[in-house]
Amino acid sequence: DSVGMGLRVTLTRPAALNALNLSMVRTLYPVYQACEESDLVQCIVLRGEGHKAFCGGGDIKAIHESGKEGTSLCREFFREEYMLNHLIATMRTPHVAILDGITMGGGVGLSVHGPIRVGTERSVFAMPETAIGFFPDVGGTHFLSRLPDGLGMYFALTGARLKGHELKQFGIATHFVPSQRLEELEEQLLTLAGESLHDADIARRVIAD
Repeated sequence: DSVGMGLRVTLTRPAALNALNLSMVRTLYPVYQACEESDLVQCIVLRGEGHKAFCGGGDIKAIHESGKEGTSLCREFFREEYMLNHLIATMRTPHVAILDGITMGGGVGLSVHGPIRVGTERSVFAMPETAIGFFPDVGGTHFLSRLPDGLGMYFALTGARLKGHELKQFGIATHFVPSQRLEELEEQLLTLAGESLHDADIARRVIAD
């Protein structure tokens, strides 16, 4: 929904931990692309519905079924998901991801490449792909390799989890905000969009305050 010159985007599959599917990717990409091509949106806030998950990953069930049936869905999903990840990484519009709850796999791809990632006490991060014989995708080898002291290798190989303040401590989140203040934070960001919130540095200062 739009608030002034801000846009709040909500992932709405709470029963599936807001898992990302091809339909969601195809909805998000043109919206984000349109934001980049227009001056009408000065800030995007991405969040998950409910308190349990921001985004629990890609829709593994649909991908598995596509692989068994030999359909093109799995190839299309990964190609278009990675295009969305790249767009988030390169867009000029300030992008704020609210990592309230489970943030794994595809959910990490929707957030970690953007400039601002807000963790809460309910945040749970992991890249658990190796458990299903996959590699840490969605740019995982890029951002994990930049964590200090070889931690990225450890997270990639083990799927180990980070919780709460640990996300900010290890650089997955850029900020920590208690969950009870998220509604206030979102309203401030979206209300200020178009007035003074025209770059990521100003958005960071709003969150820090």
